[in-house]
Amino acid sequence: MNEISEKQARPLGLTLLVGYNLLIGIMVLIILLLVIHSWESFFQLFFNELITPASVVGSFLLAYGLWMRRNWAWWLSIIIALIGIFVLWFNIPVLIIVLLDFTVEESVLSLEAILIIVSYIANYIIIIFYLTRSHVKAIFNVKAIAKPSQNPVQNPVQARLPFIDFARGIVMVLMAWDHVSVFWNPGRRGNEGLWMLPDGVPTLYRPVFPNFTQFLLRFITHWCAPTFIFLAGTALALSTVGRLARGESQRDITLRIIKRGAILLFFEAFIIAPAFFYNLPPHLPTPYLYFGVLASIAICFIIFSVLRRIPPIAILGFSIFIIIGQPFFKFDWLWHILIRLGVGDGFRWYLKVILFHPNFEWWPYVGLYPIIPWIGVMGLGWCFGIFLTSYEREKIKRLVLPIVVVGGAALVLWFVVRLLKGYGNRLPRLGNTDNTIQDWLFMAKYPPSIAFLLWTLGGMCFFLALGLILQNRSNFSRGITGVILTFGKVPLFFYIIHILLYKFWVSWINRPTSFQMNLVGTAIFWIIGLIILWRLCIWYEKLKKSHPDSLLKYI
Repeated sequence: MNEISEKQARPLGLTLLVGYNLLIGIMVLIILLLVIHSWESFFQLFFNELITPASVVGSFLLAYGLWMRRNWAWWLSIIIALIGIFVLWFNIPVLIIVLLDFTVEESVLSLEAILIIVSYIANYIIIIFYLTRSHVKAIFNVKAIAKPSQNPVQNPVQARLPFIDFARGIVMVLMAWDHVSVFWNPGRRGNEGLWMLPDGVPTLYRPVFPNFTQFLLRFITHWCAPTFIFLAGTALALSTVGRLARGESQRDITLRIIKRGAILLFFEAFIIAPAFFYNLPPHLPTPYLYFGVLASIAICFIIFSVLRRIPPIAILGFSIFIIIGQPFFKFDWLWHILIRLGVGDGFRWYLKVILFHPNFEWWPYVGLYPIIPWIGVMGLGWCFGIFLTSYEREKIKRLVLPIVVVGGAALVLWFVVRLLKGYGNRLPRLGNTDNTIQDWLFMAKYPPSIAFLLWTLGGMCFFLALGLILQNRSNFSRGITGVILTFGKVPLFFYIIHILLYKFWVSWINRPTSFQMNLVGTAIFWIIGLIILWRLCIWYEKLKKSHPDSLLKYI
């Protein structure tokens, strides 16, 4: 009986997968033994090509974990397969270029390489398909995306989480300050790290602030976009799990996410872009294709309508890979293929803007928030949302310390990255020439460097922890915290209205085009606007609740 049970617990497919990993490990080990002729060559290989001996150890370790039915081995296999598909996929276009442009011999070799890569991709897809089958997941004790509680009051996905609204509300107040400064504060600067072509020379922009106060007032707004996008992923995860718990189909959820993405694209093109670029010189058309933060979130939503179906740990690995690998993503192969296909320069440039290269050099194909690395930030938020669904509502408050620890760790890593002035710094410290606090805090936002994301997401953790501490107090929904909560509950409405309010308010009374305020005047305007926005958000929240099935559910 024990032998039959053992065979049932370890099916043939799993045994073949174990053998596959052992075979890879043995083959690489044989190759290593053939090229190592001395201790010198061993150490040279080990230190210069660390990935090769690591693959031997990894293959044997993975084979052991799969044979022993360890949960970590299942997750590791999924992550390796996904990364393998991602990396191999981007090698195919390069080989296609060789196939089209070079000699017969090179083309034949390229075709063979393409077939090998395709076979490897198919191999990884088969592995993922097999490991995600229900009986195999049961062997490794892999749980479903979330197990909703039988008690809807205790299940966090059945109700809003106030600490998330609180953290979002904080950054929305800061965002309002940043945008009112854009329109009215003459000392405001921005576009940190943006690629520019002054006098035809590629340059990463370093704005010069008139004083340290103006720098700090800009610096505190850096938390806005990362927190906004991270919590968009969190809210998407909580909403998805909640809808699954209420019996909605995967198809309906996917269509809902795509619709929401389409609505965000509409708002970006026809409300936000015209507002931001109001009163342009006559020779510059309104950039309706502006790829701003709403457009970035929209495209990430549409991608996540499909990506959400893979395991959360795989999304976590993918997101981290996108963030830490962003300095190396160039997509040169894609431009070669598009040129070969006769695609116009404007579209190719706009595709760069969308993918990873924000700039304003080819009007109107402009933007500031490329998919890479922001989809990685949303992925981290998604994983955080899935993590929250494993906690009952009353137990979530225990997460204060873990969240603070994660935030502190991110800030420590930020310090290390800034100290070394190398990898992760799109705008490195100037070092000995300007070793000041401003030099340390001066980071690239367009696109966000790794240092920028470590600092901002680390700070976001402290906003979340503060919300967790405050949300159990009886007066949490009143006073200043109540105002912040109101903003955080209707983020999209707040975003659209605050842009229109701060941009056009004084324009309606026929202000001179050149009119701007000093810092105090801008602050007063900001506060008055927040009071108006607070009342409008209260009204809109009530309106939305009274019409739950209307188009308002997407806003």
